[in-house]
Amino acid sequence: MEPVPMKIGLYYFEKVMTTQSDPVVLTILPGHIRVEGDRGVLLDTPAQAATVKYGRLVGTIEIRTQRAKYLFAALGTASSQPHSPEQIREVAEAQQRAAEDPGASTIELSQISWAGQQTSVDGSYGGGMKSSTKGDAGNQKKIGKIVTDALLAVGVQKA
Repeated sequence: MEPVPMKIGLYYFEKVMTTQSDPVVLTILPGHIRVEGDRGVLLDTPAQAATVKYGRLVGTIEIRTQRAKYLFAALGTASSQPHSPEQIREVAEAQQRAAEDPGASTIELSQISWAGQQTSVDGSYGGGMKSSTKGDAGNQKKIGKIVTDALLAVGVQKA
């Protein structure tokens, strides 16, 4: 029986402190992780060949391999594109299967279906207030911790 993947929609940041982020789908399988976005496959590696670091302050997820460092978050920048309908459908279908799988269902990530969203923080007072009332910071930290725990559960090493 083939393992059931867990998938989640995140945003990829090429640089820290940027106004650009790209919607991606992170796929987590026992022993393997893959990240794919509109520009193609960003990361495809055995879990043991990667490390993960959870940024407690803002809930970011940093995955490192020997070749590169990747920074992800549950929320994209205010100017980023939303996840495509195909990405949202891919995440929802995979998470439904994961929730029903006896092995995957023990991991908290298998119980949620999340396709990241843009933050409303755009440098304006109104954007900051909207973000605060929506609970953006809390959502980002919660999703970041859940994804980090799932990566550790499939063999990614803690940085």
